[in-house]
Order: sequence, then C-alpha cells, then structure tokens
Amino acid sequence: MEQKRSLELFRLRSSGAAIADGYRLYVSNFRNIFRATWLVAVVYAVVLTITAWYASTHVMPVWLTNTFTNGTASLSTPVTIGWCSLLVLSAAAIATLAAQGFATLKEHSETGTIARAPRWFGRFHLPMTARMLMLTVWLLLITALCCLAGYLVKRGLAMLTPSIHTGSTTDLYIFWAVMLVVAFLMGLLLLPISYTMYRHLFAQKFSARPPLKGYQEGLCHLGRLFVVALVVAIVTLLLSLIIQLPQIILVMANVKAMMGEAYGDAVVLPQSISWVSLAVFAVGCFLQAWLHLSTLFPFYYVYGSIETERKESQSIKFKH
Repeated sequence: MEQKRSLELFRLRSSGAAIADGYRLYVSNFRNIFRATWLVAVVYAVVLTITAWYASTHVMPVWLTNTFTNGTASLSTPVTIGWCSLLVLSAAAIATLAAQGFATLKEHSETGTIARAPRWFGRFHLPMTARMLMLTVWLLLITALCCLAGYLVKRGLAMLTPSIHTGSTTDLYIFWAVMLVVAFLMGLLLLPISYTMYRHLFAQKFSARPPLKGYQEGLCHLGRLFVVALVVAIVTLLLSLIIQLPQIILVMANVKAMMGEAYGDAVVLPQSISWVSLAVFAVGCFLQAWLHLSTLFPFYYVYGSIETERKESQSIKFKH
C-alpha cells in the first residue's frame, strides 16, 4: 500500500525523485508492459531493422562511392526515395510504440495500476495511436522549423565570416562553436514540449492543434526538465551502446570494406555478412524498443509534479 501511494502521479517531486520513481514504476510493471506491447515492439523492430539494413547495404555504399570517386556526397533518385520512405515508416513505428507507452501511463494516471493484458498478443490502443501520429506530424514540423532557423543562422554566419571557406582554422572553430550554442538553445526551447505532450495526449478531448498548450508552465520548469532529460539521455545512451555494440562493430566493418572497395581493394567480408547484419539489427532493435519505452516514465512523473504545482497555485489564487 505504501509503494502504491508513493508511485501515484500527482505529487510534488524533485528531479531525482521523478527519475527514480519513473524507472521503478517501469521495472516493477515490466512483465505487464511486455505482455501488452510485445507485438507492437516486434513490428517496431522489423521496420527499424529494414531501415538500418537498407542504410548499410544501399545508402552507405552509394554515398561512399560518390564521395570518393566524384567528390560529391549525393544519392541517386531511387535510393533517396527508398530511404525517405523507410524514414517515414520508422517515424510511424516509433510513434506507434510510444503511443502504447503513453496509453499505459494514462491508464496508470487514472487507476493507479498497470493492468495485465487479457490476451497473449497484448493490446493495441488505436485512439492513442491516432493521437500520437498526429502529434508526431506536429513535432516533425516544429523540428523542421528549428532546423530551418539553424540553417539560416549558419548561412548568415558563413556570409559574415567568409574566411571559413579559405581554410582558416580559428574562424572554422568559432563558426562551429556558435552553431553548437545555437543548436543547444533550440533544444532548450523544444524541451518544454516534453511536458506539454503529456497534457496533450492525456486530455479527455483531443485537439488537432500543435501541442503547445501549457508551454509557458513547461518553460518555468525548464531547469527540472533539463536535469531529467540529461540523466535519461545519459542512461539511455550508455545502455544503447551496450545493446548496439555488435551492430556498431558490423557497421564499422562494412564501412571499412566499402572504403577499401572504393579505393580498388578486394572485398574481405563474406557474402553472408548482409544476413548476419540483418539478424543482429533485428535483435538489437527489439531490445531497444523496451529501452526507448522506459524514457517515457521519468517525464511522466515530471508532468505529474508540474501539474500538481500548477493546481495548487491555482487553488491558492482562487482562495485569495
């Protein structure tokens, strides 16, 4: 009873408590989460495996060949169309998997528990999936606008410092340092959306508008969101490196072989390397699905803490 009360959503929590409670909720209910979402995770793994396999067998060879032979890092039209199509499918697969996680968290926010799926093939939350796909479109548009702003800043800096094109090392370092600062600031401006998206998805009535309602409240708690995002990113990155180590080794071997082939050397990798890579990518992407799902849980408690603080503040204002 004490554990159930300590993991309730609407409580004031520090950043550390939100991270600890989020991972504790995920680990303590992992069996039920796995049973409910394993089939979606398989689809997610298949789509991302095909994308990674296509990138390593079609995109990278063409890109490296053009780079070393023609001096231009360009792709042919069929390869570009196939690559873009797979990226869109991957975004849809990631959104679908995230939707099952958000539906699980919404159930916990309403009932205080994560129930076991009644059937062996799990559950598929169609309404939450539709919401998440619409939200993904808005997030991609917002990210594209930020990238466009960054590109314009880059062009402006290149015009102000033309010496970067003549090989001035100092100006080149200054240029990329400024670009990193700009990218960091844009990332901070996007960070409050990690709070507003929970409000957007958990709302009783869904809105097709951009997920910016409550952005000001999220901006007021930017420090808390940044700490949670930093810790979650470090944990996820370290675990991802462990899970993806075989994939990284295979990719590096493929790149080395492709570079050698571009220079006229004999190919040293066996013909079956593509199928081995496919199997390794499949296992790695399936494991990555559960790691990616876990990132939703710490931000879930940050959302609950901010909402609690907001409601208490409104209650005090109403009394006065």
